Amino acid sequence: MDPTLTDSDSDSIGDGEEYADGSGNAPADTDADGIIDALDDDSDGDGLLDADEAGDDDPSTPAVDTDADGTPDYRDTDSDDDTVADDADNCRLVANADQADTDGNGTGDACDGDLDGDGIDNDADNCPAVANADQADLDADGAGDECDGDLDGDGVDNDADNCPLTDNAEQTNTDSDEFGDACDNDDDEDTVLDDADNCPLTANADQADADEDGIGDVCDDTPGTDTEPDTDTNTNANAAEDDGCGCSSTNGPSNGLAAMLALLFVLAPRLRRRRE
Repeated sequence: MDPTLTDSDSDSIGDGEEYADGSGNAPADTDADGIIDALDDDSDGDGLLDADEAGDDDPSTPAVDTDADGTPDYRDTDSDDDTVADDADNCRLVANADQADTDGNGTGDACDGDLDGDGIDNDADNCPAVANADQADLDADGAGDECDGDLDGDGVDNDADNCPLTDNAEQTNTDSDEFGDACDNDDDEDTVLDDADNCPLTANADQADADEDGIGDVCDDTPGTDTEPDTDTNTNANAAEDDGCGCSSTNGPSNGLAAMLALLFVLAPRLRRRRE
């Protein structure tokens, strides 16, 4: 030791503290390597320099004791008291007996500011334990798509949702295939895509449309010969409407008119004789 110095080994721990151990034994040699602590740059022989375990750069302040067990870190081979030795601990100052390390970067989850290693800090990451640098969040619920159990936010979990990327709480599935109508481009599975199908919810591969109104016969409530979509109630476009006049739909006179003409024909001669 150099009596003119307060920190002979320049480890940011004062000689006065290093000279004796916690029991007052002096000079202290924690790792029994023949070099007293005041001159040993690794007093506990754990492979970590005393300067790194001091806690700060000020020799006048006591060395840090992370686990508050009465033994400062530079003399403690398990600074956080998690049963994992400092030289093997991936979070030396944070207890983590399981040594979990999600992103495998050598820094344990318990002390890693970016658990999943995606470049987004945990406190800003919408999936802190699942890598998702793009932070995609389809339903804008704050949980990123990579870790969201209901991607479209329709109340149906992804593994049960027939349209996991399209909101469809009702789960309607006309053709009973694996896709709900909301994300199925052929709802009736007739091989005609919905945007071209004249009956998108009723199978009709032939697309028959007798009245050419744009609605296929199988889903047209008036599949006759009308040219307007589903407006007429008469399948015969040339049939006359009955307006209560007693007229027929033919071009000849009605029966009532014929009888009147016959009566006039009979009476006309008699009327002429009376005048004479």
